[in-house]
Amino acid sequence: DITTSAPVKFSWASRSNTHASQGAGNLRFKLINYRSDMQWAFLRGGVAAPVVVAWSGVMRQMWPNQPLQGHLALTASPTEMLISWVTMNSSQPTVWW
Repeated sequence: DITTSAPVKFSWASRSNTHASQGAGNLRFKLINYRSDMQWAFLRGGVAAPVVVAWSGVMRQMWPNQPLQGHLALTASPTEMLISWVTMNSSQPTVWW
């Protein structure tokens, strides 16, 4: 049900050069730091009266626990550095160097 979730990204099909002439086309989306499975919907009716006419297959997240957004910071000690990152799994954080 398209009314129960908000789209993360959207684009107009007319931005694809071949959509109107061939009925098919390609659009690119940049996905950053997503951690859950995604699915795409093709809508008609615009933003005022959206109707789903097709769904894509589910795009599975292959590494949901992969560390992201790594940061290095200096500490008060000249022999130390602070390392921080974001991950879904906080049970066994490990740094390899």
